Amino acid sequence: MRTWAAVFGVILVASCRGGFVRVPDRALTGLPTEGRRWIFDAENAVVAALDGVDIALEGVREADEQRMRAERSLRAAEQRRKSIGTDLGVVAARSRLTWAQLGQQLARERLELARDKVRKARADLELDKARLVVAYDLVATRGFRLQPFEEQALAAARRVEARQRQVEALARKLQQQEEQMQQAQRRYIAQTGDHDSGVWLD
Repeated sequence: MRTWAAVFGVILVASCRGGFVRVPDRALTGLPTEGRRWIFDAENAVVAALDGVDIALEGVREADEQRMRAERSLRAAEQRRKSIGTDLGVVAARSRLTWAQLGQQLARERLELARDKVRKARADLELDKARLVVAYDLVATRGFRLQPFEEQALAAARRVEARQRQVEALARKLQQQEEQMQQAQRRYIAQTGDHDSGVWLD
């Protein structure tokens, strides 16, 4: 569970990087309760997005382990090839390794998507703050305008959409490879009657 201090420490550090526009904290000192609730909801969205990064990181770790298991299975299949008398075990193990590699790619892409969603949530938070400054006629900076905040939020949303398309394309590719892997396993089983040799099972 993230603490609020940790969460907004992350936000503050990230916001100081070039190109990210923020509403000065002093501009919100006169914000009424209703406006503060609005900000609180946007802050919760940032927290949820950060939690999504943690989940995606765990997915990457699991995918890395899956690939290592697939590599071990391939080595085992290559060692057993002569005693089994068929290459189908190696074919099945290679198919599993390809599947695991695709899974690894997908997990990493999902991590990047989760990070993009954090950037989007941060941009949405700053846009909400900017809208409140305008709505309540608060004092911010000289020449304060909504446009930079709107453009920032729109760009972040577009990055999320583009990354989501990449994730979906990889997920389809992974599903296709899983079907090929299962077919290769069935061919091996049909020829050898061996359901649990360790060629693809751990």
